[in-house]
Amino acid sequence: MLALLTAVGAWTWGFLQQPQRLERFGLLATLLPAVWAFGLCRVICYIAGGVTRMLRLSLFASVITSVLAGNIWGFRSFIVQEAERRLQRPVVGPDWIESVRMYFAALPTGWKGEVPFLIGGVLGAWIGLRLLKRAESIDVQ
Repeated sequence: MLALLTAVGAWTWGFLQQPQRLERFGLLATLLPAVWAFGLCRVICYIAGGVTRMLRLSLFASVITSVLAGNIWGFRSFIVQEAERRLQRPVVGPDWIESVRMYFAALPTGWKGEVPFLIGGVLGAWIGLRLLKRAESIDVQ
């Protein structure tokens, strides 16, 4: 279930990261990963009935993966849009492996645009995980 929700989160965030959509959200776009992370933690906790240390790590990894995958999809779309604008014709975008390489190569110079989304995801995961009921301890009476 977590893998499915991770894919849904990545697809949704990537869809919202498209250049023509992202501008509509403004500052709200920074909060969306936090809301996603918090919601994911709540849903998984409800399904699992509690959370273990390994599930906490998995949830954190899921949130980061979702946000990064969405950011990379948005970055790839931006590259294609800019190339089409410059060349005045449709272009085929880079493949996904090349997109990942280009994203991380551009990150040192363009981190100001990406970090708020990652911080939002981490913050939402942290809040969500802090509120989860622990299932890793046993009460003995």
